[in-house]
Amino acid sequence: MRNIIEIAAEERYIDRDTDDLEREMKDGLIIEPVDPTPASEIIGDTWIKPMLEEVYSVEEAGGKWSVEKNIPVCLVPLDEKSVKVKWKKTTHG
Repeated sequence: MRNIIEIAAEERYIDRDTDDLEREMKDGLIIEPVDPTPASEIIGDTWIKPMLEEVYSVEEAGGKWSVEKNIPVCLVPLDEKSVKVKWKKTTHG
């Protein structure tokens, strides 16, 4: 057959939430979280969400839980090693 062009195309989808469109990188916007306090002895999530309760604990008892005065959280001691923290504002921190 004459005058026939065969085209092989590969279709790629763009995920605007994860792909970096400026640098044309697939999954370029996915970043592995980095623990900002790797040497901390406190066990629990690094970030607390608004109006939700998180539980934090330590391996050894005998310490005192405290938060700076300008931070809007409520501390509820559970036992000698753990405390429940609730962020009382509608913005996160």
